[in-house]
Amino acid sequence: MIKKLHSPPSLAELAYEKIHQSILSGKLKCGEIYQEIGLAQQLGISRTPVREALLELSTRGFVTFLPRKGIRINRLSIQDIEEVFELRRVLEIYIVEKLAMAKNPYDLTEAKKILAKQNIALQNNDSQTYISTGRSFHIALARLIQNSLFVSIQENIQD
Repeated sequence: MIKKLHSPPSLAELAYEKIHQSILSGKLKCGEIYQEIGLAQQLGISRTPVREALLELSTRGFVTFLPRKGIRINRLSIQDIEEVFELRRVLEIYIVEKLAMAKNPYDLTEAKKILAKQNIALQNNDSQTYISTGRSFHIALARLIQNSLFVSIQENIQD
């Protein structure tokens, strides 16, 4: 059987991922103000996909637009972080229960590969890879039970 093709990510999606990772890793500092044009230059792309990425980051609470100044990287509150973990806990308990109760065992190969990669990142103190592989693991579990809504939620949970 031929696997379904997925369209390549857009520049806005790539910019979102890179800026998001830069925020999580501390390369872009909380409280600092950045300019769209400067971020676009650093990424080597035009302002339009950067603006789209920043708009998405804004809707998720990572940045705030400051008229005529730029964008400010927001600090996540303890409550924000707790809410993410609560949502993930509810989803994952259901997913793991469904996996455990299945009549036919699920193929956990992909999830195991992701965990191995995450363990290597942990040993190498590579926080960026650790976070991204953790996210990939949660998405892989949701894909196993073939629930597209759960996959979408896992893809959109702020890490």
